Amino acid sequence: MESSQECTIDPDDYFHTLKVNQTQVPKCTIKKNVLIGYVLPNMPRRYYWKVLWIPCNETLNVWTHLVALIYYMRMLYLYNDSLDLFVQWPLLISLLSSMSVATCSCFAHTFHSRSTFDHCCWMMLDFFGIISYSFCSTVSHFFACSQLSHYARLGFWNIIMFTLNCCIVFTMLCVSKIPYSVTSKRYGNSIRIGGLAYGYIYGILPLLDRFMTVGWDNDAMKYHILSFVYMGLSAYMYASTMPQSISPGSFDIIGHNHQIFHVFSAFAMYYDIIAVHLDLTLPGGPWASLTEQDDHPTLVTVSICGLIVVTWCLLTAAYVAKHIEKSIQAHGEVSCNGFSENVKQS
Repeated sequence: MESSQECTIDPDDYFHTLKVNQTQVPKCTIKKNVLIGYVLPNMPRRYYWKVLWIPCNETLNVWTHLVALIYYMRMLYLYNDSLDLFVQWPLLISLLSSMSVATCSCFAHTFHSRSTFDHCCWMMLDFFGIISYSFCSTVSHFFACSQLSHYARLGFWNIIMFTLNCCIVFTMLCVSKIPYSVTSKRYGNSIRIGGLAYGYIYGILPLLDRFMTVGWDNDAMKYHILSFVYMGLSAYMYASTMPQSISPGSFDIIGHNHQIFHVFSAFAMYYDIIAVHLDLTLPGGPWASLTEQDDHPTLVTVSICGLIVVTWCLLTAAYVAKHIEKSIQAHGEVSCNGFSENVKQS
């Protein structure tokens, strides 16, 4: 009976994903306690654009960051009218990196469900967006929002540390996605959460020092605190299975934890942009004293370090993708019950 039901699933049916359950998709794409609403695996790539408009468990994952992307673009347009963003470059890189996160996430959640290999590769793109934000937000915090006393501890060498951190964390994230590996099976999720937590905590050290030293020194710090709160909430939602664990099947399309994680992370990035803008523009803000330091980096220097990070990420992703492909060839596709043979290929 189940097999005949699978045969009747038509990809052109607007509600067909409501008939696709966990047993019919690759294990790596399954969300715990999300029972139905999965898109079909092994379909032509053009099929996955449907994620944008059909009711499935990825639709809001895409739209939560797509809406955020459009709003960040609007902020970039408005700030460009009132500021010289090439001079006040920390705001520029904060905006561009937030847009990078949203863009990479939109593409990853649109196409990752096709197969195990697709899932791993598109998730590496998602990781790249996160790393780009980690690099740029950390640079902004240290070189635009930091107390001079904290900045002076390492000065220019801070940016070397950021570059190394991002390269190491991205490698950890990618390796954790290699299927069948000991790292993936036993420690994959812990490595991802740990790597991201380390990168974020390192990035907010100057803000923590500033809060401990001077407290609520200006309005910018209030927005930094709001960004902390939303980022903490997003980390909790990423690691948890709430609210779907309370009532499995009730949040399959709307309201599962990853959708809420996206909303919280979008607000965290938004408030961080506002805070950086205030630190750059408020009288007596840290930016004015920091730029007077002889070893304060320029946008060119930051761009060179960013290019190093991008190059490392591309090379690492290409290398890991080969290992993913070999792992899948050696062990077979992660279980999808031959579902691609039972559906209409159109």
